[in-house]
Amino acid sequence: MALVKVENLKTYFSKNDDIFHSLLGKGPQIVKAVDNVSFSIEKEDTFALVGESGCGKTTVARSLLRLVELTAGQIYFDGKNINDLHGRELKEFRSRAQMILQDPRSSLNPRMIAEEIVSEPLYIHGRVKDEMEMLEEVWHLLEVVGLSKQHAEMFPHELSGGQARRVGIARALTLQPEFIVCDEPTAGLDVSIMAAVLNLMRELQEKYKLTFLWISHNLHVVKHISNKVGVMYLGKIVEHGGVDDLFSHPLHPYTEALFSSIPQVNKKGKYQQRVVLEGEVPSPINPPRGCSFNPRCRYVLQKCREEEPELCQIDKGHFVACHNYKEVKGD
Repeated sequence: MALVKVENLKTYFSKNDDIFHSLLGKGPQIVKAVDNVSFSIEKEDTFALVGESGCGKTTVARSLLRLVELTAGQIYFDGKNINDLHGRELKEFRSRAQMILQDPRSSLNPRMIAEEIVSEPLYIHGRVKDEMEMLEEVWHLLEVVGLSKQHAEMFPHELSGGQARRVGIARALTLQPEFIVCDEPTAGLDVSIMAAVLNLMRELQEKYKLTFLWISHNLHVVKHISNKVGVMYLGKIVEHGGVDDLFSHPLHPYTEALFSSIPQVNKKGKYQQRVVLEGEVPSPINPPRGCSFNPRCRYVLQKCREEEPELCQIDKGHFVACHNYKEVKGD
């Protein structure tokens, strides 16, 4: 059963600049950060979102947690529409769905020690009776993420990057959530610390039966941690499916180019040639007509310039939005 279900999600922002409008005589401009996105995440699965910076991944994540208002569409959490939640129900949802933010340092209050950072959700949601119970819970959580009692007395600037990340993970676990949005949780870490954090996340997922939405630029990490992958381009999901299927048989030209950035050796022992995209990512204020990828696509058809492709199922669990996917597949 799907814990999270997203249907036709649209999140637009209005670009209002009074000086700009007075000079050029233009009205408010709409930035289509997320445009008609649909997917679902099964319980205890990890669904990864990948794509270039600015494609809308983090906006999808913030929309799922109701940190930004939706323009259109529906988001269901455990069968309930989160837009219909208010008061006590919304507070309960907040405790069941948490987020690990991208920058481990800026996401932690510099004026609080780790103990206060981790314990704050306990006070907000009334989960502790006294200070001793709070301390024991904080020490337990720090131990779970590989830290000690000594780290509880440290400020964020006294922690290493990996330790700050672990404090952020402990804070996300404080209310015993079922769903965690992991926004670039390994960004900025060296290889050894990254591996340790990844192993920790997998252990926590198995121990606490967690469901993850994983956002990352690191395709090696995505291949290691996720069950399913969604590829975003200019606010849309252009392809999604099982991780093995997507990495071995990409169908969308953008997915092909994106995954070709992973160094791979062919049967002759030589590195496979990369697919290099030409041109720049179009503006989400004024996206191209038809397929948004058509100005950069080497398989482009006239139909691609005129008609936007729908996300269709090609194989079991494998969806793609492309008029010419067979050319990519090599059929």
